[in-house]
Amino acid sequence: EFRSVLFRSVREVTELLTREGNGKRQSLVPYLRSSGALEYAQQRAQEFAERARSELQELPDSPAKDVLEEIPYFAVSRRC
Repeated sequence: EFRSVLFRSVREVTELLTREGNGKRQSLVPYLRSSGALEYAQQRAQEFAERARSELQELPDSPAKDVLEEIPYFAVSRRC
């Protein structure tokens, strides 16, 4: 049962990806949510953002550094 559901999902996702036109992203969201892929990607992005911010600590304080510190969190906060 599990294998048939898995293969059906793989087939459906493959068909979505090879389909012409726009709207593929929205069609894939349910598959990505149910598989845990979105949560995993969000977690990894947060980890990279924290790492980027810690690397910036070596720089002297400045308005440019303030902006650079915000960029990773802005990127991570965006949603599908």
